[in-house]
Amino acid sequence: KQVRVAADERSRAERQAVQQVKLDERAARDALKQERASLREVQARGRQTARGLAIAAKLSVKDSRERERTERNGRFVSLVVGHTVERLIRSLEASIEGKRRSVGGRAGELDLEEDAELAAMEAADAEGEPPSAPAAKLLVGTVRVARDNSLWRTELDERYMPTWAPVEESEFAGAGELQAAREHAEAEEEAALAADTLVKARALFVGVQVEVESVDDGLLGSWYPAQILRVLPTDSRGGKSVHGGLPIGCEVEVEYHTFEGEDGGLSREVMSVLRLRPLPPITTTDSPAALARMALGSPLELWHEEGWWLVELTHKSAPEPEDAARAGKPPRPSDWIYRVAPPLYPDATHEVDASRLRPARVWLRGNWRAATWEQSAAAAAAGAGDAGDAGDAGCCQ
Repeated sequence: KQVRVAADERSRAERQAVQQVKLDERAARDALKQERASLREVQARGRQTARGLAIAAKLSVKDSRERERTERNGRFVSLVVGHTVERLIRSLEASIEGKRRSVGGRAGELDLEEDAELAAMEAADAEGEPPSAPAAKLLVGTVRVARDNSLWRTELDERYMPTWAPVEESEFAGAGELQAAREHAEAEEEAALAADTLVKARALFVGVQVEVESVDDGLLGSWYPAQILRVLPTDSRGGKSVHGGLPIGCEVEVEYHTFEGEDGGLSREVMSVLRLRPLPPITTTDSPAALARMALGSPLELWHEEGWWLVELTHKSAPEPEDAARAGKPPRPSDWIYRVAPPLYPDATHEVDASRLRPARVWLRGNWRAATWEQSAAAAAAGAGDAGDAGDAGCCQ
């Protein structure tokens, strides 16, 4: 009997211990639920604060645009008044000197020059300034509203470089359709500003204009302009290494600006992100004067067959001036003629002017650097295994 009583006591104690454990687990789950609810509340307040900051930033930008437009109008009025006063002073000086005939001809020339300048200023003011957003980061055909409330569209120039072009109001059926287009463009810009924090530190994202390295036979060493349409799911085999802000294991779909597909439209291709680089920046080294100072053997890029080809500078010369007025004067940098040859195809030489050349650059770890022939080995060694941007590992190979 005593043994049974002791066993019952032990069983009762064990049941109480189990019940206590369940109570503790229930209390822990309740605490976890409360913590998650508190976290969701904090996140909701954070999103509300971010929206408020975005709205405040947009209002601030609108105010600054209005102030800049007022200042620009004031400068234009001051410039017109200054031109008028200067013209009157010159006319009075000419009449006092008594050189009526010669001064009259000069005054006529000045009038024509001033009228041309005023017409150019009026045309520039009528056309307005393009939006501040870089066209290279937007899809071709994107419409945005400028500071003066005019509409602009992203287009490609003769070198397929993105630029802003004004949208004519005649393209719309009426004022209502024009206003709807403005509101739609403003909504798209607001959404892009709200999402800008996601791509601010990235060089490659959907919509950005890029250059694609060709891997086809006969086209090695060439880059062609395109734009990213979408980013495909990431391959985890790339680890944490990134290229332009995107994992090196992912693929992207691009649309070429210079190649046509079988359906007659622009060609599209899915490729590794490692074949892409952003558009190189335009700096003072792209000027004709800088090209004229480059040494023989320097790496350059040649605009040829609607793409940029890596070439080597083998010869440069300054032609004799055809204009008698420039006889005996040094040639202009834009008149120089350059002979270049691709290192992979040395027999394909070209003689071109400065307008079809630009310095070769390497995009390495997210930064642009001037290219040298010795950089190919270093770039290949850096490769995709770097934890930072893999960069352009084959520019000068």
